[in-house]
Amino acid sequence: MSSAAPPQPFAYLQAPNASLYERTLGVSAEARERFIVRLPPEDESRRPDGRLVSF
Repeated sequence: MSSAAPPQPFAYLQAPNASLYERTLGVSAEARERFIVRLPPEDESRRPDGRLVSF
């Protein structure tokens, strides 16, 4: 059995710099929303199941 403490996903809310952590997470979440994956043309013409897409 492990003696490690269980994960505490919201522990940052009790930290002295909680507002800074919250703003940092907010900026990261906004950046993730705008993130665009750019595929090479040869990958764009195939569906995930491998079939060709006709444009």
